[in-house]
Amino acid sequence: MPFADITGHEQPISLLQATVCNGRLAHAYLFYGEARIGKLMTAVRLAQALNCEQLAQTEAQDSCGRCRSCLQIAARTHPDYFVIEPDPKAATPQIKIEQVREIEQQFVYRPLIGERKICLIDDADRLTIGAANALLKTLEEPPGESLFILVTNRLQALPITIRSRCQALRFTTPARTLLKLQVSLGTEQRQIVAGIGKKYEPDALVGKTIVIVANLKPAKLLGIESQGMVLAAGDADVRGLLTIQEEVDPGTKVK
Repeated sequence: MPFADITGHEQPISLLQATVCNGRLAHAYLFYGEARIGKLMTAVRLAQALNCEQLAQTEAQDSCGRCRSCLQIAARTHPDYFVIEPDPKAATPQIKIEQVREIEQQFVYRPLIGERKICLIDDADRLTIGAANALLKTLEEPPGESLFILVTNRLQALPITIRSRCQALRFTTPARTLLKLQVSLGTEQRQIVAGIGKKYEPDALVGKTIVIVANLKPAKLLGIESQGMVLAAGDADVRGLLTIQEEVDPGTKVK
């Protein structure tokens, strides 16, 4: 699943896509915000975009989600992609210094098959003091062709020395309407509403759009998507789309 299928985090994702495009990546990113809102998913998509074998053939610097590299990263089997996280079976889940040391050893070498080596650290606030100090040394002198992505739900629990060496991106809780969209609409419908959502605040018109798009017949959806009426539409065209009535169930008209 590429960036385009993530709903509700347009601002940080747009920034990441721009950095992938211009090649001006930071050596370390810190994704922070509430739990279960898409930080980890976005981190995985960034790793895929940076090592995607079909990236040059996709639009907006997005991963294809289907090549060998993308599939290996999703399965955590890519030789240049590493994930550090606390042991969920431990009485007190922590990220230990041994885990960081192992990554340091791996990052001495150049990437095997990808463009760069990537380390994703989930629940980074669980780093022990020793692990945090070891990671700090690596962040101060990052290996070439490497990227660290730290993810945390508790920003203040992460040492300020670590925070100061990362480019921080805040993830906010998606609007209730967008969360509803993720679980209730099909792929084509999600793509269409996501396109509209880039133009308007989620709680303004997107909530109304969800109601309309959810009730459109498949033929109408295909027509909208194939003609690019949403992704390439101007404001007037989008508002016109929102007033589609003939395929909407009674009681769902836009006011």
